[in-house]
Amino acid sequence: MSELQELQQKAQIVYETRGKYIICTIEGLPCMEIIIYTGLRIVKGRKANYLAALKKTLFLTSKNDKISFIAPIGAIVHVKYLRGSRRKVYEQFNGFFVVEEGWIEELELESLGTIKTIKASNLKKLQYSSEKVMEIRAEILNKGLVESLFDNNIALLCLMWGCKI
Repeated sequence: MSELQELQQKAQIVYETRGKYIICTIEGLPCMEIIIYTGLRIVKGRKANYLAALKKTLFLTSKNDKISFIAPIGAIVHVKYLRGSRRKVYEQFNGFFVVEEGWIEELELESLGTIKTIKASNLKKLQYSSEKVMEIRAEILNKGLVESLFDNNIALLCLMWGCKI
């Protein structure tokens, strides 16, 4: 058995988005970190089986405060925006969106006394409760899995996609 086949056997896909790719835009923020989650998989480790995310991370900047990127329909997008240094933060935004064609949303962000309006196209803001996320986290542990040590949003992704583990 080749090394590639062994690696494919080690990782079992739990969920993967199969939608068509569309262009998503966010207006009103000059730079941001965008993480596009497209699925979940179980990775067999030495000590435990880990639930890990299939993701792509982008660091984007723009001169005209309009940033565009491509993502599949049904993917979950994590947008992080931070202005200032790590010691002195002037503005901060951290939000989750689901990619949905034809959806346009305007959000008012309040950060440290300033209000900023952003416009997101083909992105819908996610609504979730922390209690539900904790329940999913407990289910993951009860199944004998461990959340990935590199990503702390695994339970939220399971909740949003309705994964059966």
